[in-house]
Amino acid sequence: MNISFTLYTKETRNNSQVISAIHRSTIKDSHFCSHRKTRFIVHGFMSTGKHGWVVEMCLLLVEVEDVNCIAVDWAEGAKGIYISAVNNIRVVGAEIAYFINTLMKMFRYSPSHIHIIGHSLGAHAAGDAGRRIQGIKRITGLDPAGPFFEGTPPKVRLDPTDARFVDVIHSNAAQLPTVGVGMAQTSGHLDFYPNGGSIMPGCDDVIIPVTKKGWSHKISIKLSGTKKVRGELNIVFHGTDRFTKQYQIICGLLHQGSIYTKYVDVEINPRNITKIEFLWNKNILTLLWAQLGAEMVHIINEEDGCV
Repeated sequence: MNISFTLYTKETRNNSQVISAIHRSTIKDSHFCSHRKTRFIVHGFMSTGKHGWVVEMCLLLVEVEDVNCIAVDWAEGAKGIYISAVNNIRVVGAEIAYFINTLMKMFRYSPSHIHIIGHSLGAHAAGDAGRRIQGIKRITGLDPAGPFFEGTPPKVRLDPTDARFVDVIHSNAAQLPTVGVGMAQTSGHLDFYPNGGSIMPGCDDVIIPVTKKGWSHKISIKLSGTKKVRGELNIVFHGTDRFTKQYQIICGLLHQGSIYTKYVDVEINPRNITKIEFLWNKNILTLLWAQLGAEMVHIINEEDGCV
């Protein structure tokens, strides 16, 4: 993924310094100041941290306040297939956490001096870093990505436990009948929805992460039965021409009454679906008398919003 960290300060001005937690001398020999607060800027899908808005934001920040601004670049992991970029944010979060941990060791630097600003997938990467390093002062989510995150458990997305203060601006939320790629659900201590959070006047350039064949469905399952059981929940799609394909929704500890949601790209046109089957594959530790059923299975075709 070739993740890199580029430092901007009032001393560097338009220039920058590439610093590395692995090569600590690059930090020691840079203009990084342990008496300053530090802002990390993390880009999202199909973007970069080496030029464009990330660099502009760092330059503006060091112009108005005396801070260390670090642009995080993971462009190699943020391009191509969207689902691959989704999986890569855990690596980005781990790298940011490792960098912060290095600062703590080198300078006894407090996480309370750190503010991470993340856009789109970068917002969830910031959340992942916050889960790994306790006590980060603030995380700002700029339109956190919605596909594969909306309706998921807090531990896999940005949420209020990731920092002492989490603020989120929703500007492209995917709320029907509009089409957006941001999260609609609240994910911080304070969530802002300017102009309703879906459409920003004057913003016409929207990247829709449709990067592979298939029909995207949002699948939600509400469980009934034994209070707590282990196992794997699957949904099986049956279609014309004997098409059958099974998709895992969740695996692990399952709770009665809970709703589990996942975005799935189904390799069949919704019009050709003849039957949808709910399956519970028991764990080897599951009690013999345990029972589990689906009180509700809710499936939305993301293209047209039809249930």
